[in-house]
Amino acid sequence: GGGGGGAGPSSSVVKSRASLACEGAVVDVKWCPVAIGLKLACCLANGKAKVYECLNKLNVKQFSHPPEELDPHRPPSGTVTPGSVAGSESGAGPSALGSTSAALDWMPVAIERAGISEVLAVGGHAGWLSIWAKKRGEGWKEAASSDAHPLASGGLKDVAWCPNLCRSYEVVATCGAGARLWRVDLGASGEAGGGGGGMLVSAPGGGSGYGGKEQGGSIQLRLLREIVMCTDEVCPVWRCSWSLTGTALALSPEGAEVSVWKATASDEWSRECDIDVGA
Repeated sequence: GGGGGGAGPSSSVVKSRASLACEGAVVDVKWCPVAIGLKLACCLANGKAKVYECLNKLNVKQFSHPPEELDPHRPPSGTVTPGSVAGSESGAGPSALGSTSAALDWMPVAIERAGISEVLAVGGHAGWLSIWAKKRGEGWKEAASSDAHPLASGGLKDVAWCPNLCRSYEVVATCGAGARLWRVDLGASGEAGGGGGGMLVSAPGGGSGYGGKEQGGSIQLRLLREIVMCTDEVCPVWRCSWSLTGTALALSPEGAEVSVWKATASDEWSRECDIDVGA
């Protein structure tokens, strides 16, 4: 539940719109799933993300202060890049929060796995996708990250979790220089990914997040499918959005059309139709 008890001892309360102002431009903002409570995540242009909690659900003027912060991850020297072999103990590369954030999204279903109660996906203009997680009573930690879209081709523009009706894993879509689907395994024990294929990315920082086996589970990020290549003439793809059941994905590329994609029986994604939104 979200209640007012999450404010912490002697936490001050901000009551004015101006008090919620962040340093730098806010480039994305999202409310959390209702099961978590009433929290607002803000993605900033200066490379930070902050989470504010409304202390009174009947009065949205009252938010906890200071907010929870998602601290940028600074990979140590010798950090292994995403092209390295799976299971590396080094970090996977710079966080999306270390290089100007572009978008964020809450994992839509609040189901505790391995003690994790909240999960955010954060995408940066530099092309990085980061998965951040939080356990009850603890702060936010970066669990996994990957170079999702080439910076030279425009980087990452948007990120969206897919609704999950029956899968044992989560799926998140990213777009920008192309469009990709990523598999996220929560509370995995080393063999996550099954027949998912693709590139496996370890937790950054060598255990600073929730990726270590010693914590009884891990969060693992794997490239599942590339829907639109970064070299496609429609790039960049500015926004991505899932249908309510998670069976269709809408993409808004550079032109005046919105394309709708669906998976076939053989799990291959194809373009179902194009919607002309031009005048």
